[in-house]
Amino acid sequence: MESSMSINRCVGRTGAAMVLLCSLVACAMHGPSGSLVPSNAGAAWNPASQNVLSPDVTPVGEFAYVPSWSSDRIYAYSVSLSKGVLKAVPGSPFSTGRTPTGVAIDRSGKYAYVSEGATTSGFAGTVEGFTINAITGKLTKLTGSPWEAGSEPGLLAVDPAADFLYAPSSGAIFAFRIDAATGALKDVEGSPFVNRGGPYAIAISPNGKFLYAGNLHSSDVSAFTIDSKTGRLHAVKGSPFAAGNTPIDANVTPNGKYLYVANRESKNVSAYAINATTGALSAVKGSPFKAGHAAGVGITPSGSFAYLPNASPANNVWGFTIGATGKLTPILGSPFPAGRIPIGFTVDATGKSATR
Repeated sequence: MESSMSINRCVGRTGAAMVLLCSLVACAMHGPSGSLVPSNAGAAWNPASQNVLSPDVTPVGEFAYVPSWSSDRIYAYSVSLSKGVLKAVPGSPFSTGRTPTGVAIDRSGKYAYVSEGATTSGFAGTVEGFTINAITGKLTKLTGSPWEAGSEPGLLAVDPAADFLYAPSSGAIFAFRIDAATGALKDVEGSPFVNRGGPYAIAISPNGKFLYAGNLHSSDVSAFTIDSKTGRLHAVKGSPFAAGNTPIDANVTPNGKYLYVANRESKNVSAYAINATTGALSAVKGSPFKAGHAAGVGITPSGSFAYLPNASPANNVWGFTIGATGKLTPILGSPFPAGRIPIGFTVDATGKSATR
């Protein structure tokens, strides 16, 4: 299967946002229309040949981190909050364990976690942790790192409402408590939680109540409630819920009402309404929506727009407005041209520019 990267976090509350896509070329995002227009920022690095995977941005948007699967390194950038220009952090790229796949920043912005060992047969998967230098963005490996995470760990997710980290692995989801003082990880009681569909990407509701896992092998979505005190996962009644073929990424709108799942091989995106009480999913009218070989899904902090990078051979980004009922409507001019193999999308807090 082609390497993929996805949005791990959407921060801020503005109508537009800075965007990080595979080729890391800055572009402006028009708030009222949602269209993407290249800016003058230029390319910081073209990682297409390096098999980059899931990027993430610190909560206030100063630094961006992109793992490179084939080079066993993570690239770090400082981000211009006014223009979206990316500048390499001194010492970048930083060495990681084998085949880094996904990166997630904790909610304080002090720690970065990387899933590793995702594609090597028989190689134990781990989560490696780093401290983030608040001034320079430099990464320093955490004491006690890495931590075991089964085999073939996918894209990581941090609970936005509590200090928990979740790592989808082959047949299970690993749950960790983050020590806010040291960044160290400790297994949540009962972890790992069995999920045999082949979870790869995780989306957590903004209030931290629900977790959704796209299952590559069973082409469905598992739903869980999160115990806010312990971090334990409990299956939602009716789970798993049907999705398209190869659900490779997922994201929840900032208001917590809708879940969108990119189905890579079905060439569409599944849209669901989320039951605010139970976390159960019901298909939005008209779902699934055509979206090419969708390899990721990103949502602006306002919840007005959704973007799905469409990898080779199309090399573009599909843009949609999100309606009051969760329905997706193509943005005028969509799909938008992108660099080679755009397979990921992340958003920062400024709302002034975008990077792809």
